[in-house]
Amino acid sequence: MILTILIPTYNRSEQLMKNLLMLSGFIRKNNLNDDVMILVSDNRSSDNTYNKVQHFINENTDTKIILFKQEENIGLEKNALFTLKKAETDYVMYLGDDDYIKEKYLIKVIEILKDETGMTCILPNIQGINPETGEVNGERDKGIKSRIYGLSFKSCFENSWRGHQLSGIVLRRDKLYKEYNRRGVCNIYPFIFFVAYSSLKGKLLHLTDYPVEVSAVPQNQKDWGYKDDGLISEIFDNYKCLYNQKKDFLKRTLLELQLLKIQRWRFLMYLKCGKIAFMRTIIKIIFSKNTSILTKLFFPILILALFFRKILRLIF
Repeated sequence: MILTILIPTYNRSEQLMKNLLMLSGFIRKNNLNDDVMILVSDNRSSDNTYNKVQHFINENTDTKIILFKQEENIGLEKNALFTLKKAETDYVMYLGDDDYIKEKYLIKVIEILKDETGMTCILPNIQGINPETGEVNGERDKGIKSRIYGLSFKSCFENSWRGHQLSGIVLRRDKLYKEYNRRGVCNIYPFIFFVAYSSLKGKLLHLTDYPVEVSAVPQNQKDWGYKDDGLISEIFDNYKCLYNQKKDFLKRTLLELQLLKIQRWRFLMYLKCGKIAFMRTIIKIIFSKNTSILTKLFFPILILALFFRKILRLIF
Protein backbone atom coordinates (compact mmCIF):
# COMPACT_ATOMS: atom_id res chain seq x y z
CA MET A 1 0.00 0.00 0.00
CA ILE A 2 1.24 3.43 -0.90
CA LEU A 3 -1.77 5.66 -0.12
CA THR A 4 -4.44 5.84 2.57
CA ILE A 5 -7.50 8.02 1.95
CA LEU A 6 -8.38 9.63 5.29
CA ILE A 7 -12.03 10.53 5.87
CA PRO A 8 -12.92 12.20 9.18
CA THR A 9 -16.72 12.14 9.32
CA TYR A 10 -19.59 13.43 11.41
CA ASN A 11 -23.34 13.05 10.75
CA ARG A 12 -23.13 12.78 6.97
CA SER A 13 -23.78 9.08 6.50
CA GLU A 14 -25.63 9.53 3.19
CA GLN A 15 -22.80 11.52 1.60
CA LEU A 16 -20.16 9.27 3.14
CA MET A 17 -21.74 6.10 1.75
CA LYS A 18 -21.90 7.68 -1.70
CA ASN A 19 -18.21 8.51 -1.34
CA LEU A 20 -17.21 5.02 -0.24
CA LEU A 21 -19.17 3.45 -3.09
CA MET A 22 -17.48 5.76 -5.59
CA LEU A 23 -13.98 5.28 -4.18
CA SER A 24 -14.24 1.50 -3.95
CA GLY A 25 -15.41 1.50 -7.57
CA PHE A 26 -12.36 3.52 -8.65
CA ILE A 27 -10.04 1.20 -6.74
CA ARG A 28 -11.63 -1.97 -8.10
CA LYS A 29 -11.91 -0.78 -11.71
CA ASN A 30 -8.26 0.32 -11.90
CA ASN A 31 -6.77 -2.59 -9.94
CA LEU A 32 -5.55 -0.32 -7.16
CA ASN A 33 -6.39 -2.72 -4.34
CA ASP A 34 -2.70 -3.17 -3.53
CA ASP A 35 -2.03 0.58 -3.71
CA VAL A 36 -4.94 2.35 -2.00
CA MET A 37 -6.87 1.83 1.22
CA ILE A 38 -9.44 3.92 3.09
CA LEU A 39 -9.53 4.96 6.75
CA VAL A 40 -12.72 6.41 8.26
CA SER A 41 -13.06 7.97 11.72
CA ASP A 42 -16.63 8.49 12.89
CA ASN A 43 -16.67 11.43 15.32
CA ARG A 44 -19.54 10.10 17.43
CA SER A 45 -22.23 10.61 14.78
CA SER A 46 -25.88 10.29 15.72
CA ASP A 47 -27.08 9.13 12.27
CA ASN A 48 -25.95 5.49 12.45
CA THR A 49 -22.81 6.21 10.43
CA TYR A 50 -20.71 3.54 12.12
CA ASN A 51 -23.14 0.67 11.47
CA LYS A 52 -23.69 1.72 7.85
CA VAL A 53 -19.96 1.84 7.14
CA GLN A 54 -19.39 -1.47 8.91
CA HIS A 55 -22.07 -3.06 6.74
CA PHE A 56 -20.44 -1.60 3.64
CA ILE A 57 -17.08 -3.05 4.69
CA ASN A 58 -18.64 -6.48 5.16
CA GLU A 59 -20.17 -6.30 1.69
CA ASN A 60 -17.04 -4.95 -0.08
CA THR A 61 -14.20 -7.14 1.10
CA ASP A 62 -12.04 -6.47 -1.98
CA THR A 63 -11.39 -2.87 -0.84
CA LYS A 64 -9.43 -2.42 2.38
CA ILE A 65 -11.35 -0.06 4.67
CA ILE A 66 -10.49 0.58 8.31
CA LEU A 67 -13.19 2.09 10.52
CA PHE A 68 -12.83 3.82 13.89
CA LYS A 69 -15.52 5.22 16.18
CA GLN A 70 -14.79 7.96 18.69
CA GLU A 71 -16.37 7.38 22.10
CA GLU A 72 -17.14 11.11 22.27
CA ASN A 73 -17.04 13.97 19.76
CA ILE A 74 -13.42 15.16 19.83
CA GLY A 75 -13.81 18.05 17.38
CA LEU A 76 -12.72 18.63 13.79
CA GLU A 77 -9.01 19.10 14.40
CA LYS A 78 -8.47 16.13 16.70
CA ASN A 79 -10.47 13.78 14.48
CA ALA A 80 -8.40 14.78 11.45
CA LEU A 81 -5.20 14.30 13.44
CA PHE A 82 -6.47 10.94 14.69
CA THR A 83 -6.77 9.62 11.14
CA LEU A 84 -3.22 10.79 10.37
CA LYS A 85 -1.88 9.09 13.49
CA LYS A 86 -3.56 5.80 12.61
CA ALA A 87 -2.34 5.74 8.99
CA GLU A 88 0.63 3.53 8.15
CA THR A 89 1.22 4.08 4.42
CA ASP A 90 3.93 6.42 3.11
CA TYR A 91 1.31 8.84 1.77
CA VAL A 92 -2.15 9.97 2.86
CA MET A 93 -4.95 11.84 1.09
CA TYR A 94 -7.45 13.82 3.13
CA LEU A 95 -11.04 13.83 1.89
CA GLY A 96 -14.15 15.49 3.29
CA ASP A 97 -17.04 13.07 3.75
CA ASP A 98 -19.22 15.10 1.35
CA ASP A 99 -16.49 15.98 -1.19
CA TYR A 100 -15.64 13.84 -4.19
CA ILE A 101 -12.44 13.22 -6.13
CA LYS A 102 -12.44 12.25 -9.78
CA GLU A 103 -11.31 8.82 -10.93
CA LYS A 104 -8.57 10.33 -13.11
CA TYR A 105 -7.25 12.31 -10.15
CA LEU A 106 -6.76 9.17 -8.08
CA ILE A 107 -5.08 7.37 -10.98
CA LYS A 108 -2.75 10.30 -11.63
CA VAL A 109 -1.85 10.62 -7.94
CA ILE A 110 -0.81 6.96 -7.75
CA GLU A 111 1.25 7.30 -10.94
CA ILE A 112 3.08 10.33 -9.54
CA LEU A 113 3.74 8.75 -6.14
CA LYS A 114 5.28 5.73 -7.85
CA ASP A 115 7.32 7.59 -10.47
CA GLU A 116 8.29 10.95 -8.93
CA THR A 117 10.95 10.84 -6.22
CA GLY A 118 11.01 13.43 -3.43
CA MET A 119 7.31 14.32 -3.68
CA THR A 120 5.96 15.52 -0.32
CA CYS A 121 2.66 17.13 -1.31
CA ILE A 122 0.09 17.13 -4.10
CA LEU A 123 -2.50 19.92 -4.12
CA PRO A 124 -5.62 19.60 -6.26
CA ASN A 125 -7.75 22.19 -7.96
CA ILE A 126 -11.22 22.46 -6.41
CA GLN A 127 -14.65 23.43 -7.67
CA GLY A 128 -17.67 24.23 -5.54
CA ILE A 129 -20.72 22.04 -6.09
CA ASN A 130 -24.28 22.68 -4.96
CA PRO A 131 -25.09 19.43 -3.12
CA GLU A 132 -28.78 19.72 -4.00
CA THR A 133 -28.55 20.46 -7.73
CA GLY A 134 -25.01 19.42 -8.65
CA GLU A 135 -24.46 22.88 -10.14
CA VAL A 136 -20.83 24.05 -10.27
CA ASN A 137 -20.28 27.25 -8.24
CA GLY A 138 -16.83 28.24 -9.43
CA GLU A 139 -13.34 26.82 -9.71
CA ARG A 140 -10.49 27.95 -7.46
CA ASP A 141 -7.58 27.45 -9.84
CA LYS A 142 -9.30 27.87 -13.19
CA GLY A 143 -6.83 28.63 -15.98
CA ILE A 144 -3.78 27.70 -13.86
CA LYS A 145 -1.61 24.95 -15.34
CA SER A 146 -0.27 22.09 -13.25
CA ARG A 147 3.19 22.79 -11.88
CA ILE A 148 5.87 21.11 -9.78
CA TYR A 149 7.61 23.28 -7.17
CA GLY A 150 10.97 22.46 -5.69
CA LEU A 151 11.70 22.64 -1.99
CA SER A 152 11.53 26.39 -1.31
CA PHE A 153 9.86 29.21 0.55
CA LYS A 154 8.36 30.27 -2.78
CA SER A 155 6.47 26.97 -2.88
CA CYS A 156 5.22 27.59 0.66
CA PHE A 157 4.28 31.21 -0.13
CA GLU A 158 2.33 30.37 -3.28
CA ASN A 159 0.58 27.25 -2.05
CA SER A 160 0.21 26.97 1.73
CA TRP A 161 -3.02 29.00 1.81
CA ARG A 162 -4.62 26.34 -0.41
CA GLY A 163 -4.57 24.03 2.59
CA HIS A 164 -7.71 25.78 3.87
CA GLN A 165 -9.64 23.11 1.92
CA LEU A 166 -8.56 19.61 2.95
CA SER A 167 -10.14 17.48 0.24
CA GLY A 168 -7.76 15.83 -2.21
CA ILE A 169 -4.57 17.02 -0.49
CA VAL A 170 -1.90 14.32 -0.63
CA LEU A 171 0.91 14.38 1.92
CA ARG A 172 3.96 12.33 2.72
CA ARG A 173 3.10 11.10 6.17
CA ASP A 174 6.63 10.93 7.60
CA LYS A 175 6.99 13.18 10.71
CA LEU A 176 3.85 15.23 9.97
CA TYR A 177 1.96 14.22 13.10
CA LYS A 178 5.07 14.48 15.26
CA GLU A 179 5.98 17.95 13.97
CA TYR A 180 2.44 19.26 14.37
CA ASN A 181 2.46 18.35 18.04
CA ARG A 182 6.09 19.26 18.69
CA ARG A 183 5.57 22.79 17.42
CA GLY A 184 2.39 23.26 19.47
CA VAL A 185 0.08 23.88 16.52
CA CYS A 186 -3.60 23.92 17.49
CA ASN A 187 -6.28 25.25 15.16
CA ILE A 188 -9.17 24.32 12.89
CA TYR A 189 -6.95 24.45 9.76
CA PRO A 190 -4.14 21.93 10.41
CA PHE A 191 -3.93 21.21 6.68
CA ILE A 192 -2.41 24.65 6.07
CA PHE A 193 0.45 23.67 8.38
CA PHE A 194 0.75 20.29 6.66
CA VAL A 195 1.03 21.90 3.21
CA ALA A 196 3.42 24.61 4.42
CA TYR A 197 5.66 22.14 6.24
CA SER A 198 5.65 19.69 3.31
CA SER A 199 6.55 22.42 0.82
CA LEU A 200 9.70 23.09 2.84
CA LYS A 201 10.69 19.41 2.90
CA GLY A 202 10.40 18.33 -0.72
CA LYS A 203 8.67 18.73 -4.05
CA LEU A 204 5.09 19.95 -4.27
CA LEU A 205 2.79 19.36 -7.24
CA HIS A 206 -0.13 21.70 -7.86
CA LEU A 207 -2.28 19.36 -9.96
CA THR A 208 -5.09 21.37 -11.54
CA ASP A 209 -6.35 19.04 -14.28
CA TYR A 210 -8.93 17.09 -12.27
CA PRO A 211 -10.76 19.40 -9.82
CA VAL A 212 -12.09 17.91 -6.59
CA GLU A 213 -15.81 18.50 -6.11
CA VAL A 214 -16.36 20.32 -2.82
CA SER A 215 -19.91 20.54 -1.52
CA ALA A 216 -20.90 24.16 -0.88
CA VAL A 217 -22.96 23.63 2.28
CA PRO A 218 -24.82 26.66 3.75
CA GLN A 219 -23.20 27.96 6.93
CA ASN A 220 -26.28 27.15 9.02
CA GLN A 221 -25.79 23.48 8.17
CA LYS A 222 -22.16 23.35 9.34
CA ASP A 223 -21.07 22.41 12.84
CA TRP A 224 -18.57 25.28 12.94
CA GLY A 225 -18.56 29.01 12.20
CA TYR A 226 -16.20 31.81 11.12
CA LYS A 227 -16.40 33.45 14.55
CA ASP A 228 -15.80 37.23 14.49
CA ASP A 229 -12.54 37.29 12.52
CA GLY A 230 -13.13 34.92 9.61
CA LEU A 231 -10.96 32.35 11.42
CA ILE A 232 -7.89 34.31 10.33
CA SER A 233 -6.33 33.99 13.77
CA GLU A 234 -6.73 30.20 13.48
CA ILE A 235 -4.87 30.21 10.17
CA PHE A 236 -2.12 32.49 11.48
CA ASP A 237 -1.45 29.98 14.26
CA ASN A 238 0.02 27.70 11.57
CA TYR A 239 2.47 30.35 10.39
CA LYS A 240 3.40 31.37 13.92
CA CYS A 241 4.30 27.79 14.81
CA LEU A 242 6.05 27.15 11.50
CA TYR A 243 8.24 30.27 11.71
CA ASN A 244 8.71 30.91 15.42
CA GLN A 245 12.28 32.21 15.27
CA LYS A 246 13.12 35.93 15.11
CA LYS A 247 15.20 35.40 11.99
CA ASP A 248 12.09 34.13 10.18
CA PHE A 249 9.73 37.00 11.08
CA LEU A 250 9.70 38.34 7.50
CA LYS A 251 8.69 34.98 6.02
CA ARG A 252 5.90 34.65 8.57
CA THR A 253 4.65 38.15 7.73
CA LEU A 254 4.69 37.44 3.99
CA LEU A 255 2.60 34.31 4.48
CA GLU A 256 0.08 36.23 6.58
CA LEU A 257 -0.23 39.10 4.11
CA GLN A 258 -0.56 36.65 1.21
CA LEU A 259 -3.47 34.98 3.00
CA LEU A 260 -5.13 38.32 3.77
CA LYS A 261 -4.80 39.37 0.14
CA ILE A 262 -6.03 36.15 -1.51
CA GLN A 263 -8.74 35.32 1.02
CA ARG A 264 -9.86 38.86 1.80
CA TRP A 265 -13.43 37.61 1.78
CA ARG A 266 -12.69 36.36 5.30
CA PHE A 267 -12.83 39.91 6.66
CA LEU A 268 -14.72 41.76 3.91
CA MET A 269 -17.80 39.60 4.50
CA TYR A 270 -18.32 41.45 7.78
CA LEU A 271 -19.08 44.66 5.86
CA LYS A 272 -22.62 43.40 5.37
CA CYS A 273 -22.99 43.49 9.16
CA GLY A 274 -22.25 47.22 9.24
CA LYS A 275 -19.22 49.47 9.65
CA ILE A 276 -18.93 48.94 13.39
CA ALA A 277 -18.95 45.15 13.02
CA PHE A 278 -16.39 45.40 10.23
CA MET A 279 -14.06 47.58 12.27
CA ARG A 280 -14.43 45.22 15.20
CA THR A 281 -13.26 42.38 12.92
CA ILE A 282 -10.23 44.36 11.71
CA ILE A 283 -9.24 45.23 15.28
CA LYS A 284 -9.68 41.59 16.30
CA ILE A 285 -7.27 40.47 13.58
CA ILE A 286 -4.72 43.19 14.31
CA PHE A 287 -4.60 42.46 18.03
CA SER A 288 -4.70 38.69 17.73
CA LYS A 289 -1.85 36.91 19.56
CA ASN A 290 -1.19 35.01 16.34
CA THR A 291 -0.69 38.09 14.16
CA SER A 292 2.92 39.12 13.64
CA ILE A 293 4.12 42.64 14.45
CA LEU A 294 4.71 43.58 10.82
CA THR A 295 1.25 42.36 9.77
CA LYS A 296 -0.26 44.47 12.55
CA LEU A 297 1.38 47.46 10.84
CA PHE A 298 0.71 46.57 7.19
CA PHE A 299 -2.82 45.18 7.45
CA PRO A 300 -4.49 48.61 7.86
CA ILE A 301 -2.57 49.77 4.76
CA LEU A 302 -3.90 46.76 2.86
CA ILE A 303 -7.45 47.66 3.91
CA LEU A 304 -7.01 51.25 2.73
CA ALA A 305 -5.56 50.05 -0.59
CA LEU A 306 -8.56 47.77 -1.20
CA PHE A 307 -11.05 50.55 -0.59
CA PHE A 308 -9.00 53.06 -2.60
CA ARG A 309 -9.04 50.73 -5.61
CA LYS A 310 -12.79 50.30 -5.22
CA ILE A 311 -13.29 54.09 -5.19
CA LEU A 312 -11.12 54.50 -8.30
CA ARG A 313 -13.18 51.90 -10.17
CA LEU A 314 -16.36 53.76 -9.27
CA ILE A 315 -14.93 57.07 -10.51
CA PHE A 316 -13.33 55.84 -13.71
